[in-house]
Amino acid sequence: MAIDFSVIIPSRNRPGLVRKAIDSVLQQTHRSVDVIVVNDGSDGDCAVEYGRLATELKGRVTVINLVPTSRGHGPSYAINTGGFHAHGTHLCFLDDDDTWTDVEHLARAADIIGRVDGPVDAYLTNQHAYVNDTLRTEHIWIEGLLERVRRPMAPNALGAYEVTVADLMQCPGFSHLNTTIVRRELFLRISGMDNRIRYEGDRDFYLRVIDAAETILYVPRVVSRHNIPDAIARNSESTAATALEKHLDQIRVFDKAILWAKHPAIRAHGQRHKRFALKKISFLLSENNQYRSSLYYAKEALIIGFTFKWVLYTILLYFRNITNR
Repeated sequence: MAIDFSVIIPSRNRPGLVRKAIDSVLQQTHRSVDVIVVNDGSDGDCAVEYGRLATELKGRVTVINLVPTSRGHGPSYAINTGGFHAHGTHLCFLDDDDTWTDVEHLARAADIIGRVDGPVDAYLTNQHAYVNDTLRTEHIWIEGLLERVRRPMAPNALGAYEVTVADLMQCPGFSHLNTTIVRRELFLRISGMDNRIRYEGDRDFYLRVIDAAETILYVPRVVSRHNIPDAIARNSESTAATALEKHLDQIRVFDKAILWAKHPAIRAHGQRHKRFALKKISFLLSENNQYRSSLYYAKEALIIGFTFKWVLYTILLYFRNITNR
């Protein structure tokens, strides 16, 4: 079967950055690629620049313009729009402020996927992360997967490992969208991204993809550069939301995993990380002297995972709540 790719790039108010992302895709040696940029209702001069981009790259890049709203529809909605307009057998994704750094990425993926008997639902790789041009050296996503897996593993002749959900759940992180390729048929079957989630929609998507996937391949190569948003700036979805809003989105992600994942390892992942999110909310509320609300979330975290240290913290919040009434 011929393997062709649709690359979806959601973007809003960043025409200069998205051009670099597009160029990194157009430099790929694999030519069976269509690039879809979804302009999420950019403002003023930025909207004009997206129009110029569409004209300049006509025939090579499709630009879809969403109806403007005050905050945009969000990355999940934009990606879904691109996915439902795509024609490739497999879908790829790229943040508008990131770039692919390996020009052979798609050619290698097409070769590997094409040689496997049966469909490949998910193809995962690695990337480097930078903060203000400083490389982060710790593992953030699934870079340490091979060191964590507790069973003998060997790559196929092309360097790809067939991995399971249990393997992937050994990593505390998840595969970033930049390094994820998903069979379009599976994307449509799980209804793409969750439009209601603005922060960590990519984690939710990852969990639902691997939960539904039959064959998952992992190729431990670095294929992209991810620029972690500056926490001081507010020009990205991850920095525009308040910390509490982010944690509430995380809780939705983990509740979905707990409720509906068919794999026990994903349900356990949801419970573990929901507890972390609840604790972070409790800490944030306590720092703002909102002890009653902080106590509520502390007790929720305690129900999920009992530790004596957290019991002591919850008791402390109880007394703070009483003395501050």
